[in-house]
Amino acid sequence: MAAITISVFLFSLIATTEIENAQAESRTIVVPTDYSSIQEAINAAADGDTVFVKRGTYDETLVLNKTVSLVGEDRDTTFIEAQVIIDHSNVTLAGFTIQHATKYISGVNSFAVDVYSTASYCSVLGNRIRENDNGIRIIFSSNNSIIGNIIESNTFSSIKLSGGNTQGANYNRIQGNKISGSFEGIELRNDCFNNSITGNDISQCSEEGVNIVFAGNNVFSENNISSSGCGIRNSGSMNAFYHNNFINNTMQVNNTYFEFPTGEWRTSVGTWYENFWGDYNSADANADGVGDIPYIIDAHNTDGYPLMAPIFVPAVTPSPSPTPSPSSSPSPTLSPSPTLEPSLEPTPTSDSNQTVDLAPILVLSGIGVIAVAVGVLVFFKKRKTS
Repeated sequence: MAAITISVFLFSLIATTEIENAQAESRTIVVPTDYSSIQEAINAAADGDTVFVKRGTYDETLVLNKTVSLVGEDRDTTFIEAQVIIDHSNVTLAGFTIQHATKYISGVNSFAVDVYSTASYCSVLGNRIRENDNGIRIIFSSNNSIIGNIIESNTFSSIKLSGGNTQGANYNRIQGNKISGSFEGIELRNDCFNNSITGNDISQCSEEGVNIVFAGNNVFSENNISSSGCGIRNSGSMNAFYHNNFINNTMQVNNTYFEFPTGEWRTSVGTWYENFWGDYNSADANADGVGDIPYIIDAHNTDGYPLMAPIFVPAVTPSPSPTPSPSSSPSPTLSPSPTLEPSLEPTPTSDSNQTVDLAPILVLSGIGVIAVAVGVLVFFKKRKTS
């Protein structure tokens, strides 16, 4: 009898613990149904929760300082008229038009979306960011994703990665964004290493489509860079450029820069391979799709295999933002983060919450408890008969 009592107690303890863990699953908070402002909803959220924002205009500066997903109902009709600061890891920002942040902050260092050094593994997905001083900045932060956004008509930079002497902006993924109408499209400045810039459509930038300032070991591939003052301005080192289109830029590439300590002009050297150059005019005698002679960029840089036709860069078409089910407040269900086309692998996370199927755990726990009970019963019977 004592053994059975112990077994029941252990099983109850394990089952109670697992039920409590299940009850700690994430929830969805709806604005303005549950809270009238987005920031109030963020403040009330716990790590792992989703704040779902219905269509409308929200005139408030936001600070995302916990692991939450902030999701707009519809990108084109859900407006944030201020700056969004991401100050925590594993944050997702998706499905908004973010505009006119300039009325609260102004100048070359003001950004509509600012990912701080305290954040990593964050995702900015499927937003429209327009009519700000600057678009998105990742400052001293690594392992983030900026994917499938339309970034247009911002004054200075559309996307900027910024590092420093002690902390870089590394291993970030900039993919599938449509960028137009700014001073410069994408800038990597100071100690930005091992970033992937791929599948972006960059056009109509008055100064340069891409500006690389003392940043190295980055990969630029399958980007469409067109109708800008300079396609790529490069003062970095060991960067790789392949399968990009350079079309109708005033200058395709400028690899020269002024080195202040020595007072000398220098030339950056990168790896250039199988890009399409709109001003390449040589033949392709064997019709293999590659020009017969290299494309000369400058005295130190050459594309040895220039393509005869542009690379296809698919248009950015994010799916509509998810909508909550008609279940009652405060915890309507919500499908996960919006899916972009083409489909994307999930961003790796360092400490994000995960939902675990409890059935196998409970079954194994029950088997373990029964085994212990049987062992104890056998033990008592042997003692009784001896």
